[in-house]
Amino acid sequence: MNKLYVLFIVMILTLSGCTPSDTSKYSCASVDGTSYYKCVVVLTEIGASMNGSEISVSFTGYVKKKSSFDGYVDLVRSEYLRLNHIFDKYNDVEGVNNLKTINDNAGVAPVVVDQSLIDLLLISKEWQTKSLGTFDASLGAVLKIWHNYREEGQSLNEGGDLAPIPNLIELQAASQYIGWDFVQIDDTANTVYITNVQASLDLGGIAKGYATDLVAAKLKEAGLVSGLLSFGGSSSVMIGSKPNKLNWNVGIRAPIRGNPYIELDYVYLANSFSLSSSGDDQNYYQGSDGKYYHHIIDPKTFYPVDNGIHSVTIFTTESATIAEALSKTLFILPFEEAYAYLNQYNLDHPDQTLYAIWIFDYQKAPAGYASVDFLTGTASGSSNPTDAPYTLVYSTNLKGKTAKYN
Repeated sequence: MNKLYVLFIVMILTLSGCTPSDTSKYSCASVDGTSYYKCVVVLTEIGASMNGSEISVSFTGYVKKKSSFDGYVDLVRSEYLRLNHIFDKYNDVEGVNNLKTINDNAGVAPVVVDQSLIDLLLISKEWQTKSLGTFDASLGAVLKIWHNYREEGQSLNEGGDLAPIPNLIELQAASQYIGWDFVQIDDTANTVYITNVQASLDLGGIAKGYATDLVAAKLKEAGLVSGLLSFGGSSSVMIGSKPNKLNWNVGIRAPIRGNPYIELDYVYLANSFSLSSSGDDQNYYQGSDGKYYHHIIDPKTFYPVDNGIHSVTIFTTESATIAEALSKTLFILPFEEAYAYLNQYNLDHPDQTLYAIWIFDYQKAPAGYASVDFLTGTASGSSNPTDAPYTLVYSTNLKGKTAKYN
């Protein structure tokens, strides 16, 4: 009887499509019409921060066994932590030669680093030219000045005070240490050497996308065929397509300071793609002149970009690394030049597709482009409209792929 009883239990478990261990520590729900589960987790404490606050990673995986999601989560957590330590420019990490180690040894000695950091620096150097000079990881000497003013400014703003602004003379003095001529990369010895003590590197405009690409590749190697990784909400990779064949749905957030999540439109894409957003509503402070100074610096002026664009979101079938570099390019360039750049990029890369959405103040967008006006948006988790007066300008290849631009 005991053997028959055990056999009966095994038959029940087999017919029900699960095993006694088919559980997960994370939130999972069955996907209608498929044999998959959708599992979701938000990870913190992964070694990344901004303004003293931790940057989180959102991970969604579609799996046939809930228990397999736990292994994917462990991989995501460990890989992001490892990569963020390698790309860290602010903190020493025991046993790791990272970007801070390279900058600290400027004018002193070459530093042996992980291959992933070598590869990212080589990509960044290449994109200094491809971006028409708008994305430049060698801008560290100028960005360091803005970082210090911004940190002090944010502290003063919290106390109700306006804050100092760096003057042009100070920024121009630092600008003489910009350029890849100061950087020696030995891809064979895996060393990086900054030849002048005043020069430094800054990968803040591309590292999140690159880390997300590497983690996504690891997930696919481990067997994940469908999922979503989002690093801080601004760099994301969609892996494969959803098992129920529905589109991936991406909300376009209103660039409101204070970070309320007000969605204006939704983009629907079916298969693997990456996205990146850049905007003036993140990492900013209010200067002594009453203006807000954000963290995206124009290498031509040495000041935060001020061209009427509040944010740009890039969607591409290329990598999140490229998406992040492109989002800086299309945010920093004057709009007409950015729009022409996008069209030329698609012509030059027929095997890839690049889409973009720019956000301007309400009815302040340049005339003659595909646009939609918004007076309200929808707060996350709510159906009530919220004031959000903006105009969105779309690349024409997005027609029919959003809720509003049809």
